[in-house]
Amino acid sequence: MKGSGYKVATNEFLVFDESQTNTLTQEEYASDSQRIGGVSSGMARSDLHNKVLHQVSMMAAALAQVIADTGRDVSDQDLVLLIEQLKSVLGGEEVYIISDDGTRKYRLGIDDIGVYYEEVTEAEEAEM
Repeated sequence: MKGSGYKVATNEFLVFDESQTNTLTQEEYASDSQRIGGVSSGMARSDLHNKVLHQVSMMAAALAQVIADTGRDVSDQDLVLLIEQLKSVLGGEEVYIISDDGTRKYRLGIDDIGVYYEEVTEAEEAEM
């Protein structure tokens, strides 16, 4: 924010294959047998790997930008610092996620040990 006194932070996490050339479409990727069952032996398929790396790097860049938006520089050089920055941004808040079929609820959060992901029990859900 210009003029607001906030530091303009740098985000060194970049999206791989931004142009998405030689990459599977989302529909192709969703039904790809190697995505579903894992890569088989033989020649690596660049279109499949470009899609995988694009999706992973897109999420990493988005998370890093959330950190950078708080005024912290974000780099891939220090894992411990990156974890601390992520914990600070999340502020110890838990996030609840509903399963795709809507039958289960999961809790996602960060504590002193690291990231946790666990199913919410029926008793816990009744208390919410």
